[in-house]
Amino acid sequence: MRILLLISMLVLIIGLNAQHLPDSLVKALKRTPVTRQTLTQAIQQIQALSPEDSLRMKALFNWVDNNSNYDSLAEVKASAHLAMGRKYTLATKYGEAVKYLTVARSISERKNFPVILAQTLNILGSVYQSNEPSGKAIGFYKESLEISIKHDYKPGIIKARYNLGKLMLETALSQHKNTAPAINEMKNAFEMALSLKDTQSIINQSNGLASIYSTKKKYDSSIYYLNIAGKFISQNNEKTSFLNLYSNLATNYTAKNNYKQAISYLNEGLSIAKEINAPRWMCTYYYGLADTYEKSGDYQKANYYNRLNIQMHNTLVTQENFIAAADLQNKYESVRKDNAILKLAGINRQKVMLNRILFGATIALLMISFLSYMYYRKNRQLSAQEHYLQKQKIREMEKDRQLLAIDAMFKGQEEERSRIARELHDGLGSLLSSTKHSFSTIKEGLVLSPGHSERYDKSLHLLDATISDLKKVAQNLMPEVLAKFGLNDAIVDFCRNIQNVTGIKIIFQQLGDKRKLDSTAEIFVYRIIQELINNAVKHANAKEIFVELLVQQKNINLTVEDDGEGFKNNALHASSGAGMKNVRDRVQYFNGSMEVESRENNGTSVYINMFV
Repeated sequence: MRILLLISMLVLIIGLNAQHLPDSLVKALKRTPVTRQTLTQAIQQIQALSPEDSLRMKALFNWVDNNSNYDSLAEVKASAHLAMGRKYTLATKYGEAVKYLTVARSISERKNFPVILAQTLNILGSVYQSNEPSGKAIGFYKESLEISIKHDYKPGIIKARYNLGKLMLETALSQHKNTAPAINEMKNAFEMALSLKDTQSIINQSNGLASIYSTKKKYDSSIYYLNIAGKFISQNNEKTSFLNLYSNLATNYTAKNNYKQAISYLNEGLSIAKEINAPRWMCTYYYGLADTYEKSGDYQKANYYNRLNIQMHNTLVTQENFIAAADLQNKYESVRKDNAILKLAGINRQKVMLNRILFGATIALLMISFLSYMYYRKNRQLSAQEHYLQKQKIREMEKDRQLLAIDAMFKGQEEERSRIARELHDGLGSLLSSTKHSFSTIKEGLVLSPGHSERYDKSLHLLDATISDLKKVAQNLMPEVLAKFGLNDAIVDFCRNIQNVTGIKIIFQQLGDKRKLDSTAEIFVYRIIQELINNAVKHANAKEIFVELLVQQKNINLTVEDDGEGFKNNALHASSGAGMKNVRDRVQYFNGSMEVESRENNGTSVYINMFV
């Protein structure tokens, strides 16, 4: 208990003297007994401080660092460096953060502290993700994930997988690629956090997923994750966390035009902001209420809250100006006292001049060092850019080679289908028709009993059915309608035939430009629609299928939706069927993207965009 009181006294002394650390603090630190418990408690104090309290953090850190130079206390030293690295990362002082994190990493690797090492690598990944291309960040996240899995450190697994998902999402968005794999990775990490009941990870990750879905205008999904965050925030009873939660919920409901629910959350948030006296949040909620009432058409209330927002903002600005003036006055008084101390100490002009010379030399040295660093960094950036461009060129060449191979494969398939269709129609079809005609002619010269005549007629009917099935096979291999009348009529004919055979209602509509696609594009689009409809017929147990083809100036958008049974998120990735692989290859051929959304018993939607 005495130790706890002593640590608390030290923090209080630091707080009262944030600008200048007095001799009494140094003496108090020296009087503190050095044990693993007191060192650990000092690290906990560092973790509890705001990143702006740099003097407090450094004072506690220096005391821990200077008194942990023993092998038995190596874990404490690594934890102290990790705590400082985390704080400087939050303050976006990445240079300082890397310095402390590098020491924490070195100690953890040398002394085998896997938990500290996994945490350190995760934070290093976030630092490099904020400042450099994603290569180094991915390396740190993957290494953290490997260590966490090896030592069954589940919080580390959750953070590393979620961070990897975020990085994948940023890359996919910047390169205009499919974001579904990245979001799934983040969701898997979130599900793991839920199973472990890791409250802080659940709150952070659910807010992150909610933000992503809100950006994608999937407001129901965003609200779903915000409600999960709210459940765990309620358990902690952190009122400040509710401020951000209610603001985000109100934004989503406003976007859904559910103004009543949005206003309800805004009023709850405003009540909390008033209770804890948070003027900036009060401004946020006044603005939100004004905006929501304006959108709902209640201009009187919109004007009322807009006036409150302006009044609160003016009050806030006045308070900040007063605080700045008081701070300036304190600085002036501090300078005045320093001058008096200098006079009393009898510092002569020669020493002042020497200090100035030393200061000037230091500034010059710092400038030279800064310019050298900038020159080195610029050369490094140029080298990295050249390396990136080379890798990009290699990837483009590899992609072109793959597209050529895909093109050759599909063209070969279509030519072979055309040849087989012609052989069936012109060869075997003509032969069967001639056979039927010959049998019909022979019957006219024969005298058959009633039983033989009936069997003879059944044989002719079987021959007719065989000829009809043969025509259907030839039609599926290479539909004549596509070659003669174009893509729209071919799709309409195919949908009509499927509907007649299966009884499933199929709705097709073509929108946008009426421009004609080239023959390769028409065949590819027809095959994609054919495969997706066949999949829905075979596997979905659907009652209705909706197909929409939107033709624009430089691209086409294809949507195929059914009201069938759907499947789990990972079922599509686990599938290795040739049909879906061909669909993906055809989409890739036109530099397109495909996104599949499905939930059990809630149907399946496939969205395809191709640059044709």
